Amino acid sequence: MPALDRETALVQNPALGAAILWRFSCAYDDASKATPCVLPLVYLVLPLVFHEETAEVALGTRTETGLRGFVNKFTMTEIAKTDLLPRLGERAIEMRGLTKDSLQLALQSHLLAIQPRTASVFPVTKTAARTGFSTAIRRLFRAAEHFGGWIGEVSLYEVQTTLGIRL
Repeated sequence: MPALDRETALVQNPALGAAILWRFSCAYDDASKATPCVLPLVYLVLPLVFHEETAEVALGTRTETGLRGFVNKFTMTEIAKTDLLPRLGERAIEMRGLTKDSLQLALQSHLLAIQPRTASVFPVTKTAARTGFSTAIRRLFRAAEHFGGWIGEVSLYEVQTTLGIRL
């Protein structure tokens, strides 16, 4: 296995993915005012968080800015990365196996649960571990929480139109 593939597998793994989905879900739940997180939204999380440039823009964006403010940053001249978000749908398709495995592990670990009738995902617990995570992992969690808060504040329709995707 080439070195880059090995490094990617070490970072992009179902255990870390499960924790990231959980942190997203916690922030979504806090921001959504009782609107459940529908299952298709979960498939956007890892492609957003594991994509370094997208995560960096998220981390450099205040939580109060919201989803539209985050998306608008990609057209600013100092960032000028207008090609990143249009590829989100492709990245979601490429990472759907990892997302499925991560979601399955999060369910088995009782971090998340699914309401079968509505196909919605919610956190079983919101108590986050305070120690034992590297700075890099905490940054991934923080990026997931940003996305969860932003996406939880808007409708599914607005998520699709703002990010330019179809769920």
